Amino acid sequence: MQDRTKWLLTAAGVAAAASAGYLLYRRNENRKNLLTPDDLNLRADLPGDRIWLQTVDGASLLVTRSGPPDGPTVVLAHCWTGSRRVWAPVARRLVRAGCNVIRWDQRGHGESSTGSDGNTIANLGRDLAMIVEQLDVRDAVLAGHSMGGMTALSFATQYPEIFDERIRALVLVDTAGYGLANPLSRLAPQAVRAAWLDRVATTPATARSLSRPTFGTWAAEDHLQLMAHDFANTAPRVREDFAAEFSRMNMRAAMQRIDKPTAIIVGSMDILTPARLSRAMHSDIKGSTLQVVAGQGHEGPLESPALVANTILSLAR
Repeated sequence: MQDRTKWLLTAAGVAAAASAGYLLYRRNENRKNLLTPDDLNLRADLPGDRIWLQTVDGASLLVTRSGPPDGPTVVLAHCWTGSRRVWAPVARRLVRAGCNVIRWDQRGHGESSTGSDGNTIANLGRDLAMIVEQLDVRDAVLAGHSMGGMTALSFATQYPEIFDERIRALVLVDTAGYGLANPLSRLAPQAVRAAWLDRVATTPATARSLSRPTFGTWAAEDHLQLMAHDFANTAPRVREDFAAEFSRMNMRAAMQRIDKPTAIIVGSMDILTPARLSRAMHSDIKGSTLQVVAGQGHEGPLESPALVANTILSLAR
């Protein structure tokens, strides 16, 4: 994954450019109008259950379940250096629509710990398989954002029988299954451990400069602060481990065998997993659909929650 830190040195210039010009101003306003006051409410837990699950290598995963137990099941996997809170605006819409929504903090993120087998995309897929089996998830729509999409693909790669039996449809938001290997991504693991990044992320005056470049033409202040908080709350070693994984992964074979309805969503301004990678996934996953969202960056669940939720609902019913 292209490193967020690459953009810190130019964040001031990006912010200035984003506020210049009438046309861009109107685009900003248009994206702002896509959000409701509820979308700025990033309370981690909706009413429902908090469940702790233990992995075979000792990681403790916090899983939440909200909405009617007999409603259509939706499983939401979050991004690198994020938490289940990133999905809050989408989850709230899904619960209101009658869905049974499962979210969790991935290993080493949010309130979940890591395990003795380390922080790998393979382990994320194993964690998801355990959650699906432990909670007896069936006929579910599985949605993954960024690293969460990689989690979903890792699950499909390692456990094709469980995936085929328990998952009815797949939604991939601002993510990739391969193609992130480049010189910058190989430098990223060391860069994301830098102590000064934590100072930037935990200082309100500078926190927005860390997360602003990952958004598109407009970003809510609450969303910027959330992403900076979650970044700082993720241990440097965890950040480094997963950043190294991104440049090595290749799940193309798994994508080519997926035979489930699949919707792919990507922002036209996504700098971390650019639209070309979503186009590659669309080419590999037969029968998939692709939406390139004008003005959206890398944070689809926060920037376009209605579109993402409606896409999920169209596959859940």
